[in-house]
Amino acid sequence: MPYRFVYSEDEVKKFFSILSPLKPDEAYFVSLSARNKYLTDEERKAIDLGRTEMFARKLIKQYTYEAFIRTIRTYEVNDGGFTSRSNIPLPEKCIVIYANINPVSGRAALKEFYEKTTQLLFDLSDDKDSRKRLASLDTELMNCYQRAKGTKKFIDIDCDVPDEGIDIVELVIAELKANGVDYHVIKTKGGFHILIDRSTLHYNYTTIINKANKLAVERFGHAEVVVNKNNMVVIPGTIQAGFNVHFLDM
Repeated sequence: MPYRFVYSEDEVKKFFSILSPLKPDEAYFVSLSARNKYLTDEERKAIDLGRTEMFARKLIKQYTYEAFIRTIRTYEVNDGGFTSRSNIPLPEKCIVIYANINPVSGRAALKEFYEKTTQLLFDLSDDKDSRKRLASLDTELMNCYQRAKGTKKFIDIDCDVPDEGIDIVELVIAELKANGVDYHVIKTKGGFHILIDRSTLHYNYTTIINKANKLAVERFGHAEVVVNKNNMVVIPGTIQAGFNVHFLDM
């Protein structure tokens, strides 16, 4: 059976509709991630995921929904298309599709890649490790793309709180509304993401974020409300460990 990640194209289309249009050197960055926390203890031992890094990273270089959903659908391969380092097929339930909320810059990526490869050439020797690094330049290039900041449309507030902590999310939203800030709320399996439109943000929002974070920690221990610096979110319209990720009207 093939992997199934998309449950609602309408939700995926809504997510695409809020993204910033692409400049000539920009692209949308999407990726898979296999998460240990969605596996049982027995499955973790058998599958041996290792580090839960992003993999199967892709760039979407056309500003069309058709290109966006086509790329997402390419992840829905046959069972066994994604395996662990011990060559065991990854269960669908542990794989999550992420997207960067802002475009990545080809120019910035190329600049960093050029600097790193130039240094590599200076450091190059005949040993096995050096040659192995040369064979992995495609991975290094995607690392550069993942870090390359393009148009900065959104700030992502990651509200890692359980559903019973939604009042903390509402506290943040109430202040954003009072200050005329445009935003979108995404509900994930593990909490909420508030995407703030930077062009409408004209005050110091960090005070309310710090207050919300303090409340979350006091009530739930390991919970937190923080700015998500890597800008990666689970795509609405896709399935995250059995949960249908979606937008909330708040």
